[in-house]
Amino acid sequence: GAMDRASSLREHVAAVLLSAPEKYTEAELGFPLEEYVEKIMGESWGGGIDLAVLSEHYATELAVINIQTQTDSHVRREQVFGEGRDYKQRALLIFDGTHYDLLVKQLFDGAPPALDVRLFDADDEKVMAQARAVAAEANRARSFTNLAKFTVRCLVCQKGFAGMPDAQEHAKETGATGQPHINFSEY
Repeated sequence: GAMDRASSLREHVAAVLLSAPEKYTEAELGFPLEEYVEKIMGESWGGGIDLAVLSEHYATELAVINIQTQTDSHVRREQVFGEGRDYKQRALLIFDGTHYDLLVKQLFDGAPPALDVRLFDADDEKVMAQARAVAAEANRARSFTNLAKFTVRCLVCQKGFAGMPDAQEHAKETGATGQPHINFSEY
C-alpha cells in the first residue's frame, strides 16, 4: 500500500545519500549524514534534497508550489526539481510550510482516485497556472504554517516558543545537558 511505497522511496533516498557522503555533507543536509538518514527512514522527510533525488530517480520534474509565498512577489513561489534536465513529465506538489501534498487532476466529478492524473507534460504552462491558482486559493484561506512565526509548546517541559528556530534551539540546549526535548506541539 501507500506506506510500503513511502518506505521504498525513503530507502531509495537513504541509499543515494549514503552512497555519496562527499556530496551530501552536514553543511548540505543541516544534520550529520547518518542522523539525516535516520530521520527520513522514520516518519519525516527532509525536503528539497529528497525531492531532487526522487526527481532524478524517476526522470520527472517535481514542481513544488509554496502556498505561503503566493502573495509575496519578493519570495520564490515555486521550485522545480529536475528543471533543465530535459525530463518530459512533471508532478506537482503543494507545500504548506511543513508538508508536501501531490496535486492531481480529477477527470470528472465522482471519478475514483485511481483515475486521477498525477503526471503532466513538463512544458504544460496551463497546468502550472492551475496549480498556482490552487496555491493562491489556499493562501487566501490561510492554509499554511509559517515556521518562523507559529507557536509551539515543548511536550516535555511545557515551555512555549514562537517559531521553529526557537524550538530547535531549545532541543539543542536541552540535548547538551542530557536528553534533548524534541517533542513539540503547535498551539
